[in-house]
Amino acid sequence: MSLFGSLYTSVSGLSAQSQATSIISNNIANVNTTGFKRSEAAFAALVTVESASAKYSPGAVKVHRLQQIDQQGQIAQTGSSMDVAIAGDGFFTVRAENSLDLTGDFKYTRNGQFFEDEEGILQNSAGMYLYGWEVDPQYGDPNMGPDGT
Repeated sequence: MSLFGSLYTSVSGLSAQSQATSIISNNIANVNTTGFKRSEAAFAALVTVESASAKYSPGAVKVHRLQQIDQQGQIAQTGSSMDVAIAGDGFFTVRAENSLDLTGDFKYTRNGQFFEDEEGILQNSAGMYLYGWEVDPQYGDPNMGPDGT
């Protein structure tokens, strides 16, 4: 094992711990941010190959950020009648254009803070329009498209 190998292993460990601390700090800073989902640090060992010149190769460590976007957040009552929440699985479908054309760039969010624009259409604070489809009144099918089919 060379001196460089020993130092690299130590530096990779310190770097991974630094990134994990940053992830925890971000979680704490955003604890009261609406719709924020915490992240976790997952450590992975990097294994190196032993060579003939070195009997021991120490390897290194790496950290991966895991975002918990599919977890249920806290549901709280607000003063706005336009705010909605999803209990369980699912996302709100939003997009920048207010159009019935279904070929646009749709995005998904769990932040349910909406307000009515001047035309009475629901928007979020990012200016994205909420999209939804009518439920089939006869069968209760939520997969009915915006054109009624």
